[in-house]
Amino acid sequence: MNNKIAAIYIRVSTTYQEEGNSLEKQKERCLQEAKEKGYEVSQIYTDVESGSKDDRTGFLQMLNDMKEHNFHVLIVTEFSRISRKTKTLLEFLEQFQNHGVDLISITQKIDTTTPVGKLMFGLTGILAEFERDQTRVRVKHTLTSMAKSGKFTGGVVPYGYILESKKLIINPEESKKVKLAYSLFIKGRSKLSISKELNIPLTTLDRMLSTPFYTGQKVYNKRATTPNGKLRVTNKDEWIIANGEHEAIIDEDTFKLASAMNIKKPSKESDYILTGLLKCYYGHNIYGKKGSKRYYICSNDECCKKSIDSESLEKSILDQIINFSSNKTITDISYLEQIKEQNIKQIKKLELNKVELNNQSSRLLNLVLGGVITEEEFKSKKEELSESISSIDDTITSLTKNNESMKVEVDNQELFQQLAEKLKATLSKKEIKNILHIIIKEIRFINDFEYTITFNI
Repeated sequence: MNNKIAAIYIRVSTTYQEEGNSLEKQKERCLQEAKEKGYEVSQIYTDVESGSKDDRTGFLQMLNDMKEHNFHVLIVTEFSRISRKTKTLLEFLEQFQNHGVDLISITQKIDTTTPVGKLMFGLTGILAEFERDQTRVRVKHTLTSMAKSGKFTGGVVPYGYILESKKLIINPEESKKVKLAYSLFIKGRSKLSISKELNIPLTTLDRMLSTPFYTGQKVYNKRATTPNGKLRVTNKDEWIIANGEHEAIIDEDTFKLASAMNIKKPSKESDYILTGLLKCYYGHNIYGKKGSKRYYICSNDECCKKSIDSESLEKSILDQIINFSSNKTITDISYLEQIKEQNIKQIKKLELNKVELNNQSSRLLNLVLGGVITEEEFKSKKEELSESISSIDDTITSLTKNNESMKVEVDNQELFQQLAEKLKATLSKKEIKNILHIIIKEIRFINDFEYTITFNI
């Protein structure tokens, strides 16, 4: 094959067709480069696709023609036309080298027909990836700092608020609906009925009743970007929750009750407040039945013949819940707070170590550019630093989860007490049933008279 045969590859994304970088402009520049270097252009490959995609039609055709040795050199205006992913770029260069094809980038002034060009191509890819990593870290750090300080970090303005001068201000009319929604939900109303009555979209209502944002807290990192650029929903233990700049609409006790109501709710209204919770010693459901009096009976006719008086059983269960402090072990909260403080100090220390490691990573860039270390040493040391940073992140995550679990334990105890007090104050069977379904997971008989209670909280 004539080693003066060249091909041209040009690309724009669907959202990136500025005058200065249009397909026509790229084509003109590449044809001029070919003419100056004395190359005969055999083919011009074109794509209107994102540079993050590797399955572009023109790109794939160009790779196929390369394998068929249909050209000797590929000319592009810049490397990003081929791919915005460094890994793809480096794999691409390796494929071309294996097939004896070189690459010319006009903007970067790199020509891999020369040894220096090959070295600069590899180094350019590494530095580009390094810069993107640093940019991601800086952006994430900025947003995280804003979230921790309670500032609004962008996105959809939550229902009940308006945005003024980059700050969230309470919307008087919508905030009334937020308060009413919480009140109705705690009283046992379904989300669907509340949504219809208040004319609030069900998805909006669902988020409203499940986020601590309305208590004046800022919640950040509910979604995160994966390494391949896709969004994922994070676990609650990954959320960043801090006191927000915005004013609260709902108090914390109301939010805790609403959150608890989201755990489990009885599907049907019934005078039998224990329906759905009771099981016999063989695991069959026990349900309420009305005859000459109210009673509970096993759903399996061949299992338990004995009926259970509903009034005495319900009174026994309610008495245990209301007087739970004598039956439920209370964790030493002061001890938990002491452990939490130790964890917080350790996290702060680890974060300082992480800052130093990131600084070392930045200094590596100057060393490789100054020729103090080689490209291989740069890769090795950068990988070593990345592993250390990753290890610190894992430890911080573990300590944070530990603190969160202790906070949940304390919150559960406080919630249990609130619900027990609510049981004392209400006569509504529907409300009593709702509360019991929040507190209790299962009541299982161990014989005809004795039973054990498994709690949700």
